[in-house]
Parts: sequence; C-alpha cells; structure tokens
Amino acid sequence: MGDGRRGTIQKKLISYNAEDCQALRILTEELARLRTDADSRLNVDYVDQPKRNATNLGSELHAALEHVLLYASVNYRDGSWFGRVRMHRNGRDQER
Repeated sequence: MGDGRRGTIQKKLISYNAEDCQALRILTEELARLRTDADSRLNVDYVDQPKRNATNLGSELHAALEHVLLYASVNYRDGSWFGRVRMHRNGRDQER
C-alpha cells in the first residue's frame, strides 16, 4: 500500500474516531441530564413506573382497560370472555 493511500485511510480513521468521540460526548451529556431531569420530562418514562399523562377521556380509557385486564385474567373460562365497560361521557353513563 502506497503512502498516499495509507494517508487517506489514516485521515478517514481519524475523522471516524473524532465523530465517535463527539457522539459519545453527546450521549454522556444526555444521560447525565436524564439523571436529574427524568421526572420532569414528558418524553422520558420509567419501564417499571410509567407516567400517566392523559386527558380525562384518556384516563377513563386507561381505567376501563385495566378493568378489562383484571376481568379477563380473573374470569377467563373456556377460551372466551365477556365484558361490559361503563364510561361517563357528556354527563351520562354509557355502556359499551
């Protein structure tokens, strides 16, 4: 391999390593910010304790789905299940 080709490869490696160092620096800074800001950032969530950011309707849907999961897991028989969800909308209860 000639000196010209070796120099070109060396420049590419140096550039590649510099980009890696920059990416690592950005990642390290973001992880450090997460340690202090995770609780207040809406785009960050914990796997074992997810945040509940929902509208009133979204909260009702979450509650209804939790009831479905509980009902399905407790009363599951013969490969089928039946459930009725009651939602409060526009001042009235509605069953679905």
